[in-house]
Amino acid sequence: MKYSRNDEFPAPLSTARARKVLANHFRALRFSVKDLPDGLEVRAGSDFVFRLLGFLAPRSLPVELTVQLEELGGGTIVKARASDRLGWYMSDRMFFGTEKALDGKLAALLKESRMALGVDER
Repeated sequence: MKYSRNDEFPAPLSTARARKVLANHFRALRFSVKDLPDGLEVRAGSDFVFRLLGFLAPRSLPVELTVQLEELGGGTIVKARASDRLGWYMSDRMFFGTEKALDGKLAALLKESRMALGVDER
């Protein structure tokens, strides 16, 4: 993992409800969703397919969203971290356009988590 973005925000839902809403939202978007003790892990893409086909298969860009949910009175504090799942590369430099595409995809994951929970974007 080389690239990541973080976000933290309050949500007006209980922790259990926020977990269910996020899981259903990302599953509906065809993401892989895994329950964690304190939140969720959401994954998309494939390092293998991305290396093989590159931007011929733009949805294959491998990313992950880890969401921690903490109870806060009548709501929840959401701590989200979106990151790449690109494996090891011989060079520190990514090939043309990858960094920009990754940044956009990571930002979109964080935005999706806010939208799913009904929280305005900052």
